[in-house]
Amino acid sequence: MTLPTIKSPTKAEIEASNSYKREREIRRDILKIEETLQKSDFNEMKALHKYLDGKYQHGIADWGKSMYGYNAEYGFSYEFLDLDSIRNNLSAMKPKLEAFIYGWNTASRPSGFMKTPDVNVTVSNTVNISISFEEARKQIEDMSSLTDEQTQEVLERIDVIEQVINSDSSKKSKWEKIKPILAWLADKSYDLGKTILPLLLKIE
Repeated sequence: MTLPTIKSPTKAEIEASNSYKREREIRRDILKIEETLQKSDFNEMKALHKYLDGKYQHGIADWGKSMYGYNAEYGFSYEFLDLDSIRNNLSAMKPKLEAFIYGWNTASRPSGFMKTPDVNVTVSNTVNISISFEEARKQIEDMSSLTDEQTQEVLERIDVIEQVINSDSSKKSKWEKIKPILAWLADKSYDLGKTILPLLLKIE
C-alpha cells in the first residue's frame, strides 16, 4: 500500500495563512473596542487603551496623532486622561486598526529590522489586575509551553517591571522604561500576556 505524499505548504500558502491570522487578531481587537465603549467602565477602558497602545504603537504610523494626552516622545500621559478622553482615544483607534488590516497605515521599518511573528496576544475583561509579582513568577514557572531559557527570559522581564514600579521615578519615566517590554510582549502567547499585562497596569 502506497502512502499518500504529504505536500509542504508553499510560501504563498504560508503568507496567506499568516495574513488571515493577523486580520482575525486585529478584528478581535476592533470588536473589543466596540464592546468596551458600550460598557463605559473607566478602568476597563483604560486597561484596553494601555493594551492596544503597547500592541500597535510600533506597527501603525502616526499611532497617537489626534489622540488626547499623547506626546510623540513619551507616549500617553495617563494621569491627564479622564473617561471622555479615553473614550475618544479608543474611538480614534478603531479606524486606525481597520486601516491597518489593509496595510494602509503600516509604519515603515528601519533598515535591518527583522520581522517579528504575527501578533497573537488578546485582552480579556477578566484580567486580574491584583496579581502579585510572586504569583506571576509562579505562573510562568508552571507554564509547560515555555523552555527553561524562555522561562528565565520572562522572569528577568518581571524583575525589571518590579524594579521600575518600585522606583521613585515619575509615572511618565516609568512608562518610558516599560515600553520595550510592551513591544516584546506583543508577539507572545495569550497565557503569557494574561500574566504580564496586569503587572504593567500597576504603574499609576
